[in-house]
Amino acid sequence: MPSFDNFLIIGVDLAWSGDNYSTYSIIDSKLNLLQLSKFKSVEEFLSLLRSYQSQILKILIDAPLEIRNKNGIRSCDREFLKRGIPILPVNEQILKQKYSKFPGLKLRNGLEKIGIKYCGKVEENAFYEVYVYGILKIVYKNFPAYKKRREFIGHMENLLRDYGFKLPYHLEDHHQVDAIVSTIPWFEFARKNEQFSLYNNEGYCLFVPSG
Repeated sequence: MPSFDNFLIIGVDLAWSGDNYSTYSIIDSKLNLLQLSKFKSVEEFLSLLRSYQSQILKILIDAPLEIRNKNGIRSCDREFLKRGIPILPVNEQILKQKYSKFPGLKLRNGLEKIGIKYCGKVEENAFYEVYVYGILKIVYKNFPAYKKRREFIGHMENLLRDYGFKLPYHLEDHHQVDAIVSTIPWFEFARKNEQFSLYNNEGYCLFVPSG
């Protein structure tokens, strides 16, 4: 098991349309928030990652990165339903009807082309899928009303600080909150907590509730 000191943990709140901005956070192993910003295109994000080649990158993305079902719900998403956590179905039909410019699969292809592995090993540059609403329900059983009210941002900021995140400034919107929350499953793993497990079956790679 390598030391985590050389790791950078990157959380991505990915927009469901390439026409909108996505938000990302960059956090070190001591939970210092190093960067919190936006990108418009997959190419812009990949260019950013190239500047961190000397460190091990763990990228956690709040968006589907593998879709094999033509309709219905993905098998990995059922793990949330088993715990009573609602999740919207994602399938090929829905993407074609509502999200024709969905960038998730393009982002996955781009990451793999620059050598970052989908569901890679601990010591490798790797990326994984997460479900932010599910993370909130697992870690914070009674988190404030989701999502856009100012009260939610302030309350979540306090909860994130209590978790250990070192935030140098106040958060502005729920996209910034989501980009930071996306990283929590990795830190739970690093702390050897057992709230999450990695669903690595049928081509899917998603942090889901344990048990």
